[in-house]
Amino acid sequence: MSLETLIPEARNILTSSSDVTALVAADKITFARRPQGDTKPGISINMGPVEYIGTTLNATSVVTYRVDYEIFGSTAASTTAIHDKVKAAVTAASSSNFLIRLFDEDYFVDVDDVHRARVMVNFELSDAGAAPSTVNYVTNSLNGRVTAKIRSISSASIASTDFLGDDYILYLTGTAPSVVIPSASSNQSRILGLYYAGTSGVATVTVDGGGTIDGGSSYSLTTSSRFVEFMSVSESSTHSWKSQLSGGGGSDIIVRETSGNSSTATTLQFPDDSVTHDGSGKATISMLQGVVTEYGSDGGLTSSMFPNGLFGDIDQDGVVDAGDLLAVLGHFGNTASPTSDQVAASFSRAQSQISNGDSSFFQTSRSSAAQATVTAFTNAGHVVEYFEGINSAQGRGFVSNFLADTVSGSTVRRTMYISGTPFPTGLSQMQQYPLGPYDNQAKSLIQTVVNAYINSVTANGSVIILRTLISSTPDKLLDTYTGAAAAYSVRLLDKDYSGNCMRIRRDSDDSETDIGFDSSGDLDTSAIATHCGSANGYVVTWYDQSGNTNNATQSTDGSQPQIYDGSAVITDNGKPALDFDGSNDGLRYSGNLGISGSTDRSFFIVCTINNGGVRVFDLSDGTVLSGIKHYALAFDSSSVKSYRFNGGYQVFNAPHTASQQDLFSGLHDGPNVNTGQLYIKGIQQTQSSTTSSTMATVDTQLDIGGLNPNNQNINGSIQELILYPVSNSSNRSAIETNIDNYFNIPGM
Repeated sequence: MSLETLIPEARNILTSSSDVTALVAADKITFARRPQGDTKPGISINMGPVEYIGTTLNATSVVTYRVDYEIFGSTAASTTAIHDKVKAAVTAASSSNFLIRLFDEDYFVDVDDVHRARVMVNFELSDAGAAPSTVNYVTNSLNGRVTAKIRSISSASIASTDFLGDDYILYLTGTAPSVVIPSASSNQSRILGLYYAGTSGVATVTVDGGGTIDGGSSYSLTTSSRFVEFMSVSESSTHSWKSQLSGGGGSDIIVRETSGNSSTATTLQFPDDSVTHDGSGKATISMLQGVVTEYGSDGGLTSSMFPNGLFGDIDQDGVVDAGDLLAVLGHFGNTASPTSDQVAASFSRAQSQISNGDSSFFQTSRSSAAQATVTAFTNAGHVVEYFEGINSAQGRGFVSNFLADTVSGSTVRRTMYISGTPFPTGLSQMQQYPLGPYDNQAKSLIQTVVNAYINSVTANGSVIILRTLISSTPDKLLDTYTGAAAAYSVRLLDKDYSGNCMRIRRDSDDSETDIGFDSSGDLDTSAIATHCGSANGYVVTWYDQSGNTNNATQSTDGSQPQIYDGSAVITDNGKPALDFDGSNDGLRYSGNLGISGSTDRSFFIVCTINNGGVRVFDLSDGTVLSGIKHYALAFDSSSVKSYRFNGGYQVFNAPHTASQQDLFSGLHDGPNVNTGQLYIKGIQQTQSSTTSSTMATVDTQLDIGGLNPNNQNINGSIQELILYPVSNSSNRSAIETNIDNYFNIPGM
């Protein structure tokens, strides 16, 4: 079994489980994150970094991959239920091809209240392809790698070709084995772990061709020092194996800098003699002086700023040691690896304190209190870039985490709040600073403003910088007039909608593809032409942009509306249009839209109708003509339009010209059939007849382009249909204006 076959197998485990598919539809079990706005349960399958579990038991030749099953649920209870079924299905799925080991699981909620859980497993595949009967890892040193190999050997030589680009753990068995490993030059940057499992004797490791290993010609492992991990490194153009960790060791720790500038370095080189050893041979914390030397100048520190002239002696005790450095690094709370900018900011704060002879900030740091404030604001949905609090009795504490100054498509707004409370827990304890907010300004400017304020505080006080992103994209129709039950269009209706517009099929080979929007928010007609070429193109699915995923589909090829005629996208008045043939074309959503009973409702539709006796759209309980629970826009003839309700209707004897693009708006406010209003191009129509009864729509099915296939189908086109569960009486005119501004409806 290979990685290529493992990936679909990871999904097959879930789709084959009736317990899982009873809670999550199979099409919602995917290898990518679910689309934005999809509120239905889903499972995303991703490859993750392997985690290894240390043991001293037998090992076999095996390759391990990690698979993460990420679960999306609508509630905590549903997420937990799905999680339990996924865990049960996965842990029971070991087969003759692989062995599965569950190593972790978790549950969390996003700031947007999306409930998620995760089941993380290792798939173990032997070199022979069969499931290993026993696999026990010998080190945790390879954690985080995508894949690694474990091999159990006795006395043998390992050729360079055996590595095959992977990191290895060699599990040495037998009595006093002798193993020859390949040269370091042929395996640059490789990790090689060795574990001696013998009960006595010494395992000897040498390098092919007489290369060096940890500075010598050989390396020995004993029962009291069983494990060592080597990395192939280059020193002065010479490649050799160097140990990184050594059981019972004493090997060197190599720290290098990858560039000459510490602000861009990924690793740090300490100055000569900055690492010393005490009488017992243990390394002392004086190595941290190297960090002070590297980053002090970045923060603006000079020797003259220190009263005793000793560069880096922040607490002025006559020595640069852990007290100085940890006072700086301690201000990053839970940040495991502060960036050079963060360290520089900490030294800048040191500079401002040292300049006025006050080092109490570092002597009595309140970093934990500062982090608690940041956590409280973060949990409340804020993005905190900087916080600093001052307690006159207990000292200072701050957290700095400035993000990018600019973000494409958005305005970066930074707002400063101040307070007399040292470590507040919410904005109710603070007030907005009179200067600002600052839009797309450099963080250096923000830091200057913060410093000016905080240095003026003589007692208790605090300052916080909160970051928000303001979209530079203009609002679309659904951004302004929210709450649609379903929305279909050839244009983008919601600036935050990240899904596609439609799915199309070309008739030359029935190949299908999703089509999105171009950079202007229009249907991507170039993508349609590229996919179809000289073939005709038909709409399989018209995606709902309301966020409710009420997608309208048609699986029968001969009943799909046309969008491409073999040479160009079909248009109406210059905009793309879905063309219905008047025979059997139609799209359908099977499900509830939330427009039922006698609730208020409204619709807006852009269409061109060339025949009578048709339904442009129909929301019903699924019956054809005999049912009484329909809500529809119907053309009884070329000049009569009507609402259809449960056993009743409203007829509007309004003029209509065939082959002419129109905008129809329908509003219903109240429970009675005869209170509906119909507008054509923004002009209210007068009803000619009506029946009086109470609406009782059952909305289990929405048909677009006809009542259903082969019944009252339109000959014409539809470009936009939006349905609301509210009357929109106060918004109607503005919505119609928005639609007309895009489609340029003739006569409006």
